[in-house]
Amino acid sequence: MLPPRIGRYDISAELGRGATSIVYKGVDPATGRVVAIKTLQRSEADADGDAEAILLRFRNEARTIGRLRHPGVVAVDEFGEDGLHSWIAMEYVEGRNLDEILLRNPLPGHERAAALMDELLDALACVHAQGICHRDLKPANIMVTSEGRVKLTDFGVARLRDLGLTRVSTIIGTPAFMAPEQFTGGALDHRADLFGCGVLLFLLLSGRRPFSGPPAAVMHQILHEEAPLLSQAAGGMAARAYDDVVSRALAKRADERFSSAGEMRDALRIAALRAAESTLATVVKTVVQTAVRPVVPSADASKPRPSGEDKVPVDRQVEPVVMKEAPERAARVDAFALYAPDASKR
Repeated sequence: MLPPRIGRYDISAELGRGATSIVYKGVDPATGRVVAIKTLQRSEADADGDAEAILLRFRNEARTIGRLRHPGVVAVDEFGEDGLHSWIAMEYVEGRNLDEILLRNPLPGHERAAALMDELLDALACVHAQGICHRDLKPANIMVTSEGRVKLTDFGVARLRDLGLTRVSTIIGTPAFMAPEQFTGGALDHRADLFGCGVLLFLLLSGRRPFSGPPAAVMHQILHEEAPLLSQAAGGMAARAYDDVVSRALAKRADERFSSAGEMRDALRIAALRAAESTLATVVKTVVQTAVRPVVPSADASKPRPSGEDKVPVDRQVEPVVMKEAPERAARVDAFALYAPDASKR
């Protein structure tokens, strides 16, 4: 049952829910502005046995997003608490999260994938500049607006450098997208997010994750096994152009990854240009091979041609060629392979 009001906001619909939180669609009656209201269910947090830690993460999320101002980050309006709820009123985004898009649509193609990652890395540059590490980059936490723009959300497990919260005693996050240091409890910084970006780019271009299986198997792979080359998983000349970017982002040691989101963004743009060039070269080669082909003479080929016609040898006639774009790969992401730990909740 929908609560009629949270804070000053009238509630009109439920947008989604997680283990301890529910997101509602609300309206500010004073201005008519539509907002998304994320609430922490106190009873669920208490039942979890870790209510204090959950409430701390929720308040941390409000503080974290509240200090960010970037078109690629969902903006927070206010944070409030009452007898029933702790809640965050934030920007309402008309669109879907990337998880839903990948599960219901063909893969985006390398150009669109690179564009999405470019916007995400631009947003992360702002996040990291504020001393914040998101720590849970995955498709479900990336909104894509109806205009196709990226909005980063859900900073519930983020850590602020100025609070000294870079070391944790428990593992928090989504295993398949976590950097090695998140499993070992090592010092975390922004380069953990770049590892998650590497996993996401691999997924967008191939339709699969570089590390898969149950949580224990994923952890072992991330800690001890090298990720497969993207070009082996995706195939094609375009994917090969992104191999170096993905491999560097997925390096086991943080100091072997990109030093910043901006550096990874620059490398991604160069890779996208190379991918476009290789795709164009493949198309041109195909056109050249098919445009001029021997034509088998017909039964009437020996008859005299009228004097007004161009006298082109029959075996050199050129057939018209219609340029067509290569069809997009129709693969979809395996819904049950994305987040093994959460499969029962999906």
